[in-house]
Amino acid sequence: MHRGAIALMGGVLLLAGCQSSKPIPNEPTNANPNLKMVAEGTNKSLSFKATHPGELYAYDMDSGEYVYRGHLSPGEQFVMEPDSANATIDKQPVSLIRQTNSHDNYRLYFLEQ
Repeated sequence: MHRGAIALMGGVLLLAGCQSSKPIPNEPTNANPNLKMVAEGTNKSLSFKATHPGELYAYDMDSGEYVYRGHLSPGEQFVMEPDSANATIDKQPVSLIRQTNSHDNYRLYFLEQ
């Protein structure tokens, strides 16, 4: 093969790998297909009431980061407020990993145990 053709092919392969500089968030279901999305929203309260024991995850789709991870027992209700560091389980405060904002899209996922 001619050296020019090899260099051109290498340049095409290099460009194909650099199509987007914006990071794509990893949705939690990619890591665990048993996770079930139970709520989603932007700038609104998100809540979920467990019917079985399991782990609840609050995930920021825009940043690709978790804002909460914790256990729920049957009958417990988790509520997360937008644009704050406030969340509750059965009206008792729980700590978020980081504060939420009013413009990102958040999702709650539940993993039954």
